Parts: sequence; C-alpha cells; structure tokens
Amino acid sequence: MVNHFVLALLAASAAWPQATEATSSVTFLVQDVRGQGLAGWKVTAFKSNKDDLAPRFTELTGTSIPSGSYRYSLTGPTVNRGSAPPWTPSIGGVLSVSRPQEFVLRTVQDDLLIGGAADRKLPPPAPVEGRIDPIPSAVGANPVRINLHSLIPLVSDVNVLVDAQGKFHIFGGIEGLWMLTVVRGTEVLHSQPVLFAKAGRHASFVLKIGPQPVPTLRVE
Repeated sequence: MVNHFVLALLAASAAWPQATEATSSVTFLVQDVRGQGLAGWKVTAFKSNKDDLAPRFTELTGTSIPSGSYRYSLTGPTVNRGSAPPWTPSIGGVLSVSRPQEFVLRTVQDDLLIGGAADRKLPPPAPVEGRIDPIPSAVGANPVRINLHSLIPLVSDVNVLVDAQGKFHIFGGIEGLWMLTVVRGTEVLHSQPVLFAKAGRHASFVLKIGPQPVPTLRVE
C-alpha cells in the first residue's frame, strides 16, 4: 500500500528551491602608467587549489566564479621587436572573490610592455606652478589646499598649500592623469582631471573655479 504521506513529502521537497552556490562576476582592467586602457589582454589562468577557471573568462571578464582565493595571470598581445625575440607581456597576482561583482585595476609599466628597461634619462624634477582664479580665502583654521589623487594605482596622493595670492607649487616631477581637488576644511571648492604631460618639466597653469563650493552628494 502506498504511503500517501511519504509521497506528499517527496513532492513537497521537490518543489522547494534548492540551495545554489554563490558566484560572482570578475572583471579586470589593464592600463599603462598614463591611465590608458590596453587592448588585447586576456585572462590565461585563474586557479583555485583544484580548478583553473580561465575558460569562464572572455578576454578580461569572467562569470559564475565561486567565492574563494585565486591565483591569476593576465597576458597581453605579443610585441615584435625587430631583431630581438618577440615579447609577450604578462602580469599575475592573487584575488579573493567574495562579492557579487569584483573589479580589479592593474597598471603595467612601460618597460614590461616592451620587454626591457627604457633607456632614457629623466631630467631633474622642476616644480609646476599653479594659480587659482578667483582667489579663495581661508576660513578660520581651514587653509585652502590642493589634493592631487593619481588615477594610477600605487602612486601616493600629493597635497600642497595655496597661499594668500592663490598660488601653489607642485614638486616631485609628477606625470600622467591626476584628479585635482581644491579643498577648504570639509568644503570641495573645485574638482577637475589634470593631465601632466612630462615629468620634470617646468610648467604653469591657471585653475578657474566657480564662486560656490561643489555640492555634496549625501548617501544614507
């Protein structure tokens, strides 16, 4: 005799949603030291302790990646170097996947891209002179300062003071794409991307800012 109670339990359990393993999408972006994205790169290895999930990637984007720790390798297009052997640039690292979306930005030095150290002599650093127009004034104990945040990973921020004439000097021979922000206490007076074309070259510029601080976006 069929046990109708058992059959009902079996039918109910089949209808229950089954637990699924949490997975993530993983995207890499490879850029040069000037912040320019590099085409033709792909994931050639994405290994856990037991599996290589590189086949789940299309170029630099992978889907259905389970949570865990992975060792990865990224490979760029082969470079023909005339009489020297062809060179294939590659970089690697370790990534812990734990969120629904993982985004990893990697910067490749120029000498790695060409397969050898660049044979050039850097000139001694010269300051870059800037002036803000109109001149913002300090408020209480809060001076006006410039914050430069590099869009290239692993390069530290630069902070400089603005004097009463609205002038400032940037030392150190910076180069590439930076986000420049004019700050006074908790106020952001201005924000703008700035491309410094050549490190070590003396230059000057005028920074035009608006009459009011930049509105603050509140996220609660």
